[in-house]
Amino acid sequence: MINLMGYSVEVDNEEQAEKLQEIAFEQGFEWRYGVNKIQHLDERSFQFGYNIDMVITFNFNEKEHYQDYFITKTAHFNDLFETKFTPIAMKCTQEQFDAIKPKLKGLKVTNISSFSDCDYLVNNLGGERKLISNVMYHAKTDRNRVAHEEWNEEIFLKACGIEVYSLEQQLEKAKAEVERLEKLINAKNELKRIQKLIESLEDESKN
Repeated sequence: MINLMGYSVEVDNEEQAEKLQEIAFEQGFEWRYGVNKIQHLDERSFQFGYNIDMVITFNFNEKEHYQDYFITKTAHFNDLFETKFTPIAMKCTQEQFDAIKPKLKGLKVTNISSFSDCDYLVNNLGGERKLISNVMYHAKTDRNRVAHEEWNEEIFLKACGIEVYSLEQQLEKAKAEVERLEKLINAKNELKRIQKLIESLEDESKN
């Protein structure tokens, strides 16, 4: 896994931004000023590390960023973390498509026809990567697609470059996120305690 410290990373879409944030949290980074989630997605550029602090910031309005002095590496998300893409055609029903559609984050879905006629779901319509549509039997192997005659959601998602997590992996990720949030809450509570102590000392000094 790439160590993000010192990187400025560009993303193309919200899915990549969320994945980038997830990887950053796993490495111990936090959003500067206690922010808990991706913001300013339209900026499309995120920086990791300020001096020796493991914080995440974003490039604001294309102005020179205050972190630039500390950022020594730039890259696109795809260069660092892009998963394997495989052209695929898989026999699919309307019900199966409806179930998988919400999981096709970051992919464009277009020109979906009746699955009674176009019963193969593809991930590279017209040869364009990650363009989802459905085609007829005679077109299933066009554009170098690997054809599958039985529906398997996991295989289709992996062919699209979408990472699939088992229930156990999802549970571990959820536990890690809970632990991260607990640390953040504890840090905020400690800051409030110190602030109250300072206020109390200031009041005593006035008296």
